[in-house]
Amino acid sequence: MLALACVVAALLTSCDARLSREKRKELEAKSHNNTWLLFSERHTYHLLYRSNENDSFYGGNAPCVHIAFQRCYPGGLETWNQLFFKREEKYDLYTEKYIWTHMEKFRTSFADYDKVTFEYHLPEKYGEEDFLLLFTDYKTCFTLERLADKVRQVWMIDTKNETGINATCHSAYEGVFKEKGDSGENTRYYIYNETICK
Repeated sequence: MLALACVVAALLTSCDARLSREKRKELEAKSHNNTWLLFSERHTYHLLYRSNENDSFYGGNAPCVHIAFQRCYPGGLETWNQLFFKREEKYDLYTEKYIWTHMEKFRTSFADYDKVTFEYHLPEKYGEEDFLLLFTDYKTCFTLERLADKVRQVWMIDTKNETGINATCHSAYEGVFKEKGDSGENTRYYIYNETICK
């Protein structure tokens, strides 16, 4: 029983042994843009919606895109993850792929690592994309913006229930219009489909 408790405790802790649970909470309270604090925890991330309808790295318009943490390498500020998505035309067949995430500083005025590079290793495609972390509460959701074309994404953390996520993730997604003084709303292409993703 003690061995099982130790295994469970290890799975629930951060992969970065340099950060105690208390120190991590302290840092999370100070910043909502730290990619290392977000991606070095053992989580599963479900893509809720994005601002482009079709994305080749995520199976085109396939639903049920999620990323599962596998391992991290604190010295290099990178993690290794599995990427899954479900293609409707292939019924229940999940396609498995891998993503390396690399954390960097994008805005020099920030003390935190606010940029993440996704390095995709897919059977049919390889490539990299840079994202800016706009907001995360580290518990329920995060919002990314792809630097190349300003496409935005909202992801859920360890949940499949949209109603339970922090409302600021939605606000950060819409922020592009506030910055430009536009009163319109950013289009939301919902990727997570509760019926298909059971």
